[in-house]
Amino acid sequence: FRGARALVVTLNHPTPFFDDSYAVDSANVGPYGSAILKELLPLVEKRYRGIGAGWARGLLGGSTGGWEAFAMQVLYPDAFNFAVAACPDPVGFASYTTINLYSDRNAYFYDSAFKRTPRPGYRDHYSGTATVPGTSTPAYGSPYG
Repeated sequence: FRGARALVVTLNHPTPFFDDSYAVDSANVGPYGSAILKELLPLVEKRYRGIGAGWARGLLGGSTGGWEAFAMQVLYPDAFNFAVAACPDPVGFASYTTINLYSDRNAYFYDSAFKRTPRPGYRDHYSGTATVPGTSTPAYGSPYG
């Protein structure tokens, strides 16, 4: 694509409640997805001579941006030609940290007939180490192996 031109746009869309709207319409934060798609993109494409058609648009995001890229592609399939979701936030909760929100009975302790084992409660900043709540003890994986 030597000499090809592209518009690359990055969005920062905080809400009154959080630093990100997740780029979707919701009862909590309002019509962010619709506003981005129906108001912002046409304005940018008009101002910078974009093509203004779904086949000429793509999405790319990492972490929460990956979730947003995936969500926008799913919710507005004709508005984008492709989406790249790099390490997205969870789209389901069957394996959310150490919890299956659909089937586990307790989010704080592993189910066990023999002992009460605390689940890791959080990660310490950016190292990725999960710790047992109320302690600085690292929690390495599931007690089930």
